[in-house]
Amino acid sequence: MPAAAGAIKISGETAAIYDQATGSFVFDGPVTITDGNTVITGAWVSYQGDAQVLQFRGPVSIKQNGSIISGNDLVYDVKKGEGQINQALGSVTPAGAVSPVYVIGEQVATCRERTTVTGARLTTCDPKSPGYYL
Repeated sequence: MPAAAGAIKISGETAAIYDQATGSFVFDGPVTITDGNTVITGAWVSYQGDAQVLQFRGPVSIKQNGSIISGNDLVYDVKKGEGQINQALGSVTPAGAVSPVYVIGEQVATCRERTTVTGARLTTCDPKSPGYYL
C-alpha cells in the first residue's frame, strides 16, 4: 500500500494502522521509505505524526549517497533531526580506494551537526568474519 507526503514515498506490505487526524501510521514489512536519494527499508515501521518520530523495529537498512548502513531498531526524530540505530554496520568506499571501509558499532547516533558511533571498529575485511579491526 503506497502513501506519499511531498517527496517522501512509503510502501509496505500491510498498512496496519493509519490515523488521518494525527498523520500517524504503522506498516508491516517489508517497508520502504524513499526521500530523494535516501532509501530506508525494514520489516516494521511506525510514525507518530503528532510527535514526528519515525521508528523501525528489527532489521533496517539505510542507503544514501552511495553509503549503506544497516542495523536494528532505528528511531528518528524528524523535528529535531536526530536519530539512532543499534548494532550498526556501515560501508563507504572513499575516492581512490580499492575496497570499502566497514564501520561497525554498538550504536550510531546522529544529529544535524555530527554523527557519533559508540563501540566503533573499522575494517576493510569482510565484516562478518574480519581478520582485524582498528
